[in-house]
Amino acid sequence: MIRRTAFNLIILLLATRPAGSAIAGSAPKSADELAVASVVPLGMEALLAKNHKQPFAIYASFEGVPAPENVAGLPRTNFRPVLSFRVTASTMSAIADPSPPVVFESSMGTPELIRSLRFRLRFNVGGLQTQRLGPDAVRMIGVPADVPYGERIYRVSFRLPLEPSSVRMVLEVLTENGELLCKFPLALD
Repeated sequence: MIRRTAFNLIILLLATRPAGSAIAGSAPKSADELAVASVVPLGMEALLAKNHKQPFAIYASFEGVPAPENVAGLPRTNFRPVLSFRVTASTMSAIADPSPPVVFESSMGTPELIRSLRFRLRFNVGGLQTQRLGPDAVRMIGVPADVPYGERIYRVSFRLPLEPSSVRMVLEVLTENGELLCKFPLALD
């Protein structure tokens, strides 16, 4: 009876253990792997296509921000190789910014425009040297693109070369033609 209870307890512990815990025998590859990550809002930009009457807003956040220190208590020296952003383009939310929206030229209607956004990451590795990087993956989450709706949510990820955590980055949101709509700076140092 005691053996069966002990066996059941071990099975229960193994079944409910956190992913990647030492019980499973899959020790983390580095001290950074277990650090807590969070979401950092990058901002909001209100926009209005000149020929259209429907303003919209673009919100951006940086996902999976690592803690400033790893689990060993040492300061981080590098970003993770893949950075993930969440970008929402919406005609539905009330624009809280009291300043007027940025007006720009576009032949596309607002619904088509927010359904066809493009992204780019610009980063400064020191001095005047700036590099631009296209996304590794862009995925529209939420309502499918073929369903008419006033909001589109994108998950955009970039695969970076190993860069120091003090590098300055800017997420750029572009039209389908490559025209810059807005940008969201990011610095984690």
